[in-house]
Amino acid sequence: MAGKKSSKKHLTHDEEEKLLHKMCEEASKRPEKVTNASPGINAPMAGVFYRIPAPGKELFAKVGDIVEPGQKIGLVEAMKLFTEVVWNGVRPAKILKFKAQNEECVDADQLLVIVDPDP
Repeated sequence: MAGKKSSKKHLTHDEEEKLLHKMCEEASKRPEKVTNASPGINAPMAGVFYRIPAPGKELFAKVGDIVEPGQKIGLVEAMKLFTEVVWNGVRPAKILKFKAQNEECVDADQLLVIVDPDP
């Protein structure tokens, strides 16, 4: 209808960034990080973790898969910017467990996936 204004409030860039930071802070007060005892893949930045490229598509990777160096296992999205999550090891590794689920808010450097570097 002409003349009606939307009641939706559009956030500024700063407001969106603050909201994302607050959501991620609340979602993971103490993110688990990779140690020598638990090799894995960490989030490249704070945002929303996606295990699929788009709704209805296949998972990038699942538990039990062997991933090659540089292989994409997910995406992290913040403010419409998508950053690939990849296995950065020097040889193939087996995915043992996902510590973050699809569409979960994650913190920068949070452990997302535990891998076995000697499958």
